[in-house]
This record gives sequence, C-alpha cells and structure tokens, in this order.
Amino acid sequence: MDRTAKYLRRDPSHIKEDMRRTAELLWGVESVSPDRLDPVIDLLFGAFAQEVFAVQQDVMEHKKRLLEMAVQALLPAELTMPYPAHAVLHGRPLDAQTWTHRTRTTLSASHAMDVHDRVGKNFSFTPSDEFRLHVGGIKYVLLADKLYGPDVRTGMRRTLATAEGAPLHALDVWLGLELKEPVDPVAGLPLFFTLPPGDPDEPGLLTHLPRCTFHIGEEVCTTVPGIRPRKERGPIFERIADPVRSLESEVLAYYQHKFITIVPPRKAPKALQVPTALPERFRALFGQEIEEEVGAELVWLRMRWPSSANGGALTRINAAINCFPAIERQLQERSAGHSGLVSLPHGEDVQFWAVDEVVDMAGRTVAHERRTANPPDRRTMTYAVRRGGMERIDEREAYERLLDLLHTVRNDHAAFAALSETELAEGLSRVREWLEEYRNRHKRPPFPPTYLLFSEPPAGNVHVDYWTTNGAMAHRIPAYKGLRLDAGAYLGDARTMTVPCAGEDTPRSASLGERLRGVLGDGGQAMPTMHAVRTICLSAIPDHLQHRVELEIGRKIQLGPGEGDGFQRTLAVLLRVTGGDDAEDRQWNGVVEHVRNVLSRRMQGLLPVHVRYETAA
Repeated sequence: MDRTAKYLRRDPSHIKEDMRRTAELLWGVESVSPDRLDPVIDLLFGAFAQEVFAVQQDVMEHKKRLLEMAVQALLPAELTMPYPAHAVLHGRPLDAQTWTHRTRTTLSASHAMDVHDRVGKNFSFTPSDEFRLHVGGIKYVLLADKLYGPDVRTGMRRTLATAEGAPLHALDVWLGLELKEPVDPVAGLPLFFTLPPGDPDEPGLLTHLPRCTFHIGEEVCTTVPGIRPRKERGPIFERIADPVRSLESEVLAYYQHKFITIVPPRKAPKALQVPTALPERFRALFGQEIEEEVGAELVWLRMRWPSSANGGALTRINAAINCFPAIERQLQERSAGHSGLVSLPHGEDVQFWAVDEVVDMAGRTVAHERRTANPPDRRTMTYAVRRGGMERIDEREAYERLLDLLHTVRNDHAAFAALSETELAEGLSRVREWLEEYRNRHKRPPFPPTYLLFSEPPAGNVHVDYWTTNGAMAHRIPAYKGLRLDAGAYLGDARTMTVPCAGEDTPRSASLGERLRGVLGDGGQAMPTMHAVRTICLSAIPDHLQHRVELEIGRKIQLGPGEGDGFQRTLAVLLRVTGGDDAEDRQWNGVVEHVRNVLSRRMQGLLPVHVRYETAA
C-alpha cells in the first residue's frame, strides 16, 4: 500500500498518536506516555485529530465520487442501455413477386412473460429493408452418402436414403431447390447459412463461406457476399440523422456474413428457373428409387466447400432461402392476463403474416403444419424465428472490459491518475458486487431466448419447446389461439433489451458528432480495448513461443466491396516472428489459426478478425 493511501485510512486515534509523536520530534523532548500528557494538550490533540479525520473523509469521498463517475461513464453500454432486438426471420410467401416492406410490414411477437414479475411484453419486428421472397424452398440436401429431407411431423432433418457405394466428394453439398417462380437474374437468390449456437466451427463458416463455389450442371454461378435490398442504400451521412435507418444499416451489416447471393451464370441466365435432371451420379449411388423419391421438378445446386475448411461442419450446417434481417421497433408492456395472440390492423398495403412452423434455438424445426385453409386474397406470409432476439454480455467480460478502460483512462486524465492501485482495486470490487446484483436481479437464462412471432392464430396447432431458467427443457406447450406458460417456464426477458446491434461499440446518444464518429469507425473507441485483445492473443500463443512474437494490433477501416456498403471495420492482428526458418511455417500457421479462432469466439461478432504472421528481417 502506498504512503498516501495509508495516510488517508487512519482513524482519529491513530491521527492523534501520529500528532503526538510528531510534536515530540519537533520539540526535542523525550517520549511521554499518552496517559501522562497534560489534559489540555491531550484535548487539543483530540480536537485536531477529529478535524484531520473530517478532512480525510472529505478527500476519500471525493476520490470515491471520481471512481463512481468513471464507472458510470465507462461501464459497457450493453449492461445499462436498452437496445432493440434483432433476428433473422424466415418467410414463406404464398404469392409470387412478394417483397418485404420496411414500415408497412409488421411482425408481432407473442407476449414474453417473466416468471418472477409475471409481466408480459409484446415485440414488434419489421424487416430492415425491402427483400425479395420466392415461392419455394430447399427441399432436399445430399451430402456424402446420405439424402436428407425435412420431417413433416417433427420438423427435424431426417435421412431419406443411405447409399451403399462410394460416397460423393466430401466437400460437396447438393441442394435440391423447389422454385415455383422465376428468379431475377440481376437480383439473384439469397441463401442463408448458419450453424447451431455455440458450434466450434462457426468462426470458420464465416471465414470460408465467401470462398464457396456454386454450380448448376457444368456452369459456375456468380456469388455476391451478403443479401441485397431492393434499393441501394443512401449515403452514410443521410442515415446518421435518422436513428431507425442507422439501426437498420447496422443490423443488415451484422448478418451480411451469413448470407450469400447466387446469381445465375451469364451463359445460362435462366438456370435457376428451369428444373434440372437428376444427376447420373445420384442414380449410380442410390439407384432408380431416388428419382421416385425426389421427383424431377427441382433445381440441383452444388456447393463446393473450400479444401482448407473443416468438412465436418457440413453435417451440421443449415441452409434456407427467404430469410432476411429484422429489427424490433416497438415495445409495449401488457399484463399476463392478456396473453392472446395479437392481430394486426389491416389495409391494402399491409402484408399479413401467420405462423405454421417454429424453429428452436438449435435451428431445428420444432413443429411444421401445412396450411389447410384457403389463403385469402391479400398477401399472406408465414415465418419463423431463426435466431434469438436477446443476447447479453458476460459479467466477467464486463468486469475485464471495465478494468482495461479504467487503466486506459488513468493514463489520459489527471483526475483519475490520482487513484492508487489499492483504491482502484477497491472500486472495482464494488463494481463486481454491482454486476452480481444486476445478474441476480434480472435472473437471465444462460442463453438467448427464442421469440415466437404471431400476427394471427395459425391454421395448424403449433407446439414449441420452452426452456427453464436452469437450461433444462420444460415440455412442449401448444401455442394455438392462446399462449400460456406453466410454472417454471421462461420466455424472454420482461425488463430490458440488451442486444448490441451489429455488435458495434458505437455511441448511442443523440449527439450527431458521436454518431458520426461511430459510423466512420473512430479508432479511439476503447471497447473492446486493445489491451484486452493483446491479452487474449498472448494467452492463445504457446508459452515457449511468446518470447519470439511481437504483436501489432489495430482496427482497419475501409470501404466495402459493393456499392453502398459503406465503411467496414476489421480487427487486424500481425504476429511478427523473430528467428526461425521455413520449416516452422506449418507450426506458425497453426498458431495463427488458433489465435483467430480464440479471438473470433471472444469477439462474438463485434468485428471481423484477420490474423496473419510474418518473419522479421
């Protein structure tokens, strides 16, 4: 403990004793026992000690207030500010030439009930832009020696046939597309790919998906990363003044890496419209009965996975068309007694939505019932949630971020530089207690909950798996005409919305300057700090190699590859290696891959991660 901190932690008795000893040294007298002091002198010492103690308390309160101000200013915004939820929705239009609409299409969520407060909420999602939806879907998936198809009863992927001969290429995935309307050769067909939450190969999917090639017959399709809206986005500066448009752009950018748009080959612009014959290799592998099973009205799209990727991820990958990003625009609190499904106001320009399939958190279709009623004249669409609308930041990560931020601020601001290490540690312990209280008060589940979105009662009886707060599945509850949660079930958070939209650490105040710095990617933002990234990188490098590595970490800002993409930020990490020879290239490639995987998991989509190494001269 430093001398200043020790001095400010004395009680009146210690202050009085220090004053007596100081007086003896100044006056040059022998030490006198405290009980033999003159009563008047002892009274004066006591009075002065009380005054010094009062001043000391004022100084301590002032320093505590400085620390509290630092905590309030630097605490991660994900824990303190409400953000709109966002999700990737899957729509199945009943009519051709269907487009989503930013403002007129409203997706109403079921009432999320909290088991502690019994308060219900309603969430309204709207598409982040206008996207083209096609009548059809992916009907079959062929991988290695197995033909998969959706189970109508359970919705899970089931094996339709298993070949006895040599399997197909291990890096090939065949998608059987059933399209009942032509595909625009300019706009293309967006495909959405995802892996189950927490899958270790998810960072690899985001890295290798843009490098996949798609083939129709012998022709190679043109691929464009991401999903394109109907109209090009306006300039970035026009979106700064409109918070909703800024949010839409952030959410669209957040999910771009999971979409890839397929454009038909130039030599065959109608390749996605004309059904292709069943490839001969399928007949040789499965026999003639496969043609009776799959039919002849499909377009077979072959997806070639990069050779550098993990082929095992293909067995767990999910693919779908008619998916699009959506945001939550409106939040309404309702009582638990009014938990019926919400019907939307209708008009000529409003697209109506209904539910006939539900997808759980693992990406499985929990229930799938075909519509038996005749569709109305208006455009009716069905959809299901592909991704939970809520996320939270881990308390330990928040504490580490705050620690890094306080250390950074102490180096830049004189007011905080006066805080000693002991005072800083005590202040951070209070922050840790606050975080634990925050966690206990909100009782959040260990994973993002799944929101079910309804606008009218579905035509079939839909069941969904609910989860308890300890992560165990409760049971299946019917969600037809009404929604009821039994004791112990959990659906959503009834208090706060804490999703970091687009995963960015941009300021959320109404200040135009802050919003401008956030969009342009101000390199001075300190969340996550470079100190934290450096610590993560060093922890991922083996101990016996750390002395040979010099890290260079920074954020690169550059324009996106497409028109209207705007600025894109990337976390760039360079491992500058000293010594060694060419024989160690394989070893350092493994280290780079490990660092990239660790950083990608820790960043959780905040920024794309690019890691490389080079040998110092």
